[in-house]
Amino acid sequence: MNVREFCPADLVEVFALVERTFTERYYPQSLMDLHRSWPEGFMVIEDEGRILGMIAGIMINHLQARVMLLGVRQGYQGRGLGSLLMEHFEALCHQEGMMMVSLEVRATSTRVIDFYWRIGYQVMDVIPCYYQNGDGAYVMKRMLQLNI
Repeated sequence: MNVREFCPADLVEVFALVERTFTERYYPQSLMDLHRSWPEGFMVIEDEGRILGMIAGIMINHLQARVMLLGVRQGYQGRGLGSLLMEHFEALCHQEGMMMVSLEVRATSTRVIDFYWRIGYQVMDVIPCYYQNGDGAYVMKRMLQLNI
C-alpha cells in the first residue's frame, strides 16, 4: 500500500470512488478545485496501481485544516485504510504548523462517527439540515500534538 498525493491522472478513478461512497453529488470539477486549493492535502492510497481510498482537505488558515472528503472503496473498509489516510493528512498538517483538523460528518452515520471518535475527534457543534436530504451534521475537531 502506498499513500501519495493525488494527480490529475487519478481523476476518473477517484471520481468513481466518490460517486460510489457518498450520497451527496460531486462533480469532477469540484474534485479538481479541491486539488488546486491545496494539492498536498489531496491524497490517495493505492495498491498495485489501483486506488483504494482518498482524502481531500483544505487549509482554513495557517493553524487549521478541514477534511472535505475521506472515502475508502467498498470491500476495503474496516482494514485501516481510512486511519492511514488520516494519519498522513494529520502529519502533513502538523508539518505545516497547524494545530487543529476539523470535519463534518452526517449525524446519522454512527459507524463513521465512531471511526472519527476512535482516532481522537470530538463533536464540537451540530449543523441542522447540512446535507441535501435535510440530515444534520456534527462538526468534529481534533487538536494535533505539539512537539515541545
